Amino acid sequence: MSMPKGKKPAKAHKGKKAASALFLLSQADTMLPLVKQIAEDIQGRWQRLVELEKEQIDLERRRRDLTWPERSRRYAVNDEITSEQNKLRDSVLELEDLNVILVDPVVGETAFPTMVQGRKSYFVWRVGADHVKWWCFANEPQRRVIPESWRTGASTPVESSK
Repeated sequence: MSMPKGKKPAKAHKGKKAASALFLLSQADTMLPLVKQIAEDIQGRWQRLVELEKEQIDLERRRRDLTWPERSRRYAVNDEITSEQNKLRDSVLELEDLNVILVDPVVGETAFPTMVQGRKSYFVWRVGADHVKWWCFANEPQRRVIPESWRTGASTPVESSK
């Protein structure tokens, strides 16, 4: 399994149709139970694929010396890899249907499109976090901690989409 694309949300989403909806911080936090479930599923499937591909490499390397059960397993592994890849693709599409971008399947990092100071930006969440904790400008890998004032509404740079 190849490593995930860079941790720049805009580049991870490259080649896809442009995102139309922008998220407010409160909307992103509200969606977390569903996004968490999907991201954890993606994480598990990614790890399973890594394990299956290691097994496939080992069986392929020893293919001439395999016993009958091992030969049977070699074919089963190929089928399992295909099945896991299809399920992984379905999970990623489910995120995209929610307008959420998968940034890193290994750590379960996702991004919610938004606007900050008139620039395309993302709220960033990863598996294990209770709420969205970071944000970044598009095409910038640096994650910034979301100021508490954005949560209280005292000052918010987020612009609503019209």
